[in-house]
Amino acid sequence: MRRVDVGIKLLFAIPNPRSKLSSMSVEQLESKVLALPLDQRRAFTRWLDEHRDEIEQPSVLARAQESEVLRRLAEMETHPAMRIPFSEADAEKMFREFADARAHKTSSSWLK
Repeated sequence: MRRVDVGIKLLFAIPNPRSKLSSMSVEQLESKVLALPLDQRRAFTRWLDEHRDEIEQPSVLARAQESEVLRRLAEMETHPAMRIPFSEADAEKMFREFADARAHKTSSSWLK
């Protein structure tokens, strides 16, 4: 994973009683980030995405979901007859239905 130096030191995120730096509220952080030039905001966004797991500890549910997916994949590898054929036409139909539902939801929100 490539690390990006965004020129922003995030020392405020680590509480340290001996530090002379004060912590920042979410609103202050948002204001500072939005004040950055566009290229630095993009770099910060990439940095945030690359370090998401360090910042947000994965939830128990996410770990359980991953375990379940791995269990099901192993089960399908062991028992190939369980697999359900899924054609390109099926995929296109599914994506059309998603797009239609999204368009309907979006148009409904405009009417409110």
